Amino acid sequence: MIKTLFRSISVVKIILMSVVLLTSFNSRAFTLLDRSIAIVDEDVVLASELESKVRVIENRMVDEVNNNSVVSLQERVLNHLILEKLQLQMAKRAGMTISEAEITKAIDRLQQDLEEKQQSMEAYLQENEFADLAELREEIHRELLIAQVQQYQVNRRIRISEQDVENFLDSKDGQEWRSPQYRLRHILIAVDSNNQDSMQIVEARAEAIYQRLLAGAHFGQMAVDMSNGNNAANGGDLGWRKNSNLPNLFVQHVQGQEIGTIIKPFRSGAGVHILQLADRQGIDRAMVQQSKVRHILIKTSAIINDDDARKKLDELRVRILSGENFDSLAKQYSEDITTALSGGDLGWSTPGKFVPAFEEVMHQTLKANVSHPFRSQFGWHILHIEDRREQDMTDTLTRNQASRLLRQLRFEDELRIWLQEIRDNAYVEILI
Repeated sequence: MIKTLFRSISVVKIILMSVVLLTSFNSRAFTLLDRSIAIVDEDVVLASELESKVRVIENRMVDEVNNNSVVSLQERVLNHLILEKLQLQMAKRAGMTISEAEITKAIDRLQQDLEEKQQSMEAYLQENEFADLAELREEIHRELLIAQVQQYQVNRRIRISEQDVENFLDSKDGQEWRSPQYRLRHILIAVDSNNQDSMQIVEARAEAIYQRLLAGAHFGQMAVDMSNGNNAANGGDLGWRKNSNLPNLFVQHVQGQEIGTIIKPFRSGAGVHILQLADRQGIDRAMVQQSKVRHILIKTSAIINDDDARKKLDELRVRILSGENFDSLAKQYSEDITTALSGGDLGWSTPGKFVPAFEEVMHQTLKANVSHPFRSQFGWHILHIEDRREQDMTDTLTRNQASRLLRQLRFEDELRIWLQEIRDNAYVEILI
């Protein structure tokens, strides 16, 4: 009875709010068609939102939409909007925020993608019915908030055990995933065995080709023009090959190299070789730089906003640089309950151990230094790099990557279940 009464009061409040909105906003945002079409807990879905979303999708699927599919499309879009409202309400209750810098970074990535597709930002805004860049920023802000909610809520439901990782690595799929594969491009400058001076000539020629490649010459074209290898006509492309299907000499030179690297000329009995690592799959031996790091975390909330958290950490950083002990201040101020008692000690880093924002600052901060305040999905941090070392992390890296892969595979299934749960547990009333 009380629950029903509460919902009735909420409905009245929402209807009144809708009336105020309808009478106060400009005519562009609210047309004659605009009205509340769904009540979602303490929010509403407006007809203009649904119409806009459906219209954008219809324009992209112009050859596939018929009268029957339009109804189905409207239902799917409405359900999507309802789920969006629920997740944004959860973000608000949790005090989650997105900084302007994060939005700008997302805009920059979008701009790069559009340039690669030779599409202008103006055309993109028009296609997606954004009035201007400010409206796009608002949409991206919502999308980033929703992504933050999903990462937090869904990831904590997923448990990947050591046995799960072990079982995957022992499986056929795991063994195939773990086995390194390389895609190489190859130039061979063959040696004339009947000419004693041939090797010196070949080496000089290979070095000249190598320098041209470093200067920006196209590897495939150079292979077609200069290589004596069997794959010269294909631009020197050897295709995907596992370690066992490559000469040991080739494997030795490409292990540990970055994708795109052009390998310095090296000799064999056949002549001089130049390789480019075009791509790589699977795991090979990895020597990584580890950092021993401590941090202090200040979380944002309804009481502490981004500016307050950053200013507090600025003050703590000044105190540390003035000689106060990082460990003591972490014990006193850090809101990371798992590390505060140990002075913010996070131990030695491993690839993928920390979220990207944290790892980026960690790599940029010099040994024995304290970083400036920065934000991650957990709040605001400062960190202290105590030491650094080179470590063979092949086994640990393999297990971490396998764990992340299993988590990614489970994320979509768990996300669907979670979205259905929040939909079932919410008060939703469709008004059309």
